[in-house]
Amino acid sequence: IMERLKEPIKRNAPVPIEKSERLSDLPFLDRSLHKIAAAKKLQSLLTQAGLALTPGTFILLSLLLGTLGFFVVVVVKVNLSIAFLSGSFLSTLPIFYVHLKRRERMKKFAAHFPDAIDMLSSSLRAGYSLQMALGTVVNEGGDIIAHEFGQVLSELEIGKNFEEALKSILNRIDLPELRLFISAVILQRETGG
Repeated sequence: IMERLKEPIKRNAPVPIEKSERLSDLPFLDRSLHKIAAAKKLQSLLTQAGLALTPGTFILLSLLLGTLGFFVVVVVKVNLSIAFLSGSFLSTLPIFYVHLKRRERMKKFAAHFPDAIDMLSSSLRAGYSLQMALGTVVNEGGDIIAHEFGQVLSELEIGKNFEEALKSILNRIDLPELRLFISAVILQRETGG
């Protein structure tokens, strides 16, 4: 033990706690997508739709559907231009689905958001801290509300700044009401009252 104590203390390199953002599970596609600005927008759209797909998987799925549509029409021996049209149509179906899911998710959040604000204000009036009030919303809120505010609490637990954790919801849910709420909470924390 004494010999061990005499050894110099070896400092470990800091461990990054930030989540790495992979755009694809395939390394070559991931590197390529990181160079394209539209891939980040697609990642944001998939996140807002609540889908657990990477942009790489989404792009490969679209290409697969387009290719499948093209070859099915070619096998049936229909005109080649119709095969291109069917392939193009099928390759765009996933993006329409993502937009539909995003719209549904935003509507669902907007419908449950007033109840969450009521729970939050009641908890604050009862003497809870803001973080404890968010815990109440997570425990008693609707499905999507509990998930999103649960993400905020998880980020706070790993040491993220409160304002950054709140603003991270806007990456997943983009509603004007939520933006106004977050601004009000941040202002309240800065000024008090």
